[in-house]
Amino acid sequence: MHAPPEAWPVCAPAQPAALERPGAHGERPTVFDLVRSSGRRYLYLGRPASPLDTKANRRLFDERWRGDEALVFVHFGEPDWEMHRAGPESSGYERALGEADEALRAIHARTGPGTRTVAFGDHGALPVRRRIDVASVLSGLRSRPWREFDYFLDSTAARFWFASDRARREVLEALEPCGRWLAEEERARYRVRFGDRRQWEELLLLEPGDVIEPCFYHSTEPVQGMHGYRPEVLENQAALVVHDPRGTAPLAEVHDMVDVFGLVRDLLG
Repeated sequence: MHAPPEAWPVCAPAQPAALERPGAHGERPTVFDLVRSSGRRYLYLGRPASPLDTKANRRLFDERWRGDEALVFVHFGEPDWEMHRAGPESSGYERALGEADEALRAIHARTGPGTRTVAFGDHGALPVRRRIDVASVLSGLRSRPWREFDYFLDSTAARFWFASDRARREVLEALEPCGRWLAEEERARYRVRFGDRRQWEELLLLEPGDVIEPCFYHSTEPVQGMHGYRPEVLENQAALVVHDPRGTAPLAEVHDMVDVFGLVRDLLG
């Protein structure tokens, strides 16, 4: 995180506990909570149990897999890292994807032919085409940042909280050429109508291929690939592959990310 000190009061951990920890999502159970409550075991290879690189995941699986787990979760992080570093059209990204595929193939072979497997990504990737310095635009306004409005600059979105209507009008007008403000109808369609102002009061979404630089998330090194655009952007969508030797109901062509939970829950039985 590279947010300036002025932004810290509007920041809070998005994931305060590891995904597999009991109650990691409050009252909403995770698949790990479900396995744990049924008295079964699982193997978790995500942060902080794994550094997420492919070689480490293969080594940790070989060391920790016992064969009686109801669920094995492995997070391969290197394809994402290489995509940001070199771009989704680079040879490095293709190499990282190939190594993750080979590791998944080896893990599946080790667990046996009857293993039900769900392989999915949480986003796609687009090459960066334009870099927008939102902070510079905001610094030139009459309304003063951190006094009349607060903001948080993510890679492809900017969140705002306002202390006055004047600041709201000025910020919305100044940043109109930089992207699109999230409309009320879209908040309902994207399932982000939260009912309070903790996430944002106004949200600016950039167009595909645009990024905010500098931002509060990535380091000062310019990224070459990015995700986090509107769900209907085809390149932003991820793949979902299910292998079930026992037979699985046909999947819809397009799933929402939240559907993965129900899919895995049903496969666990």
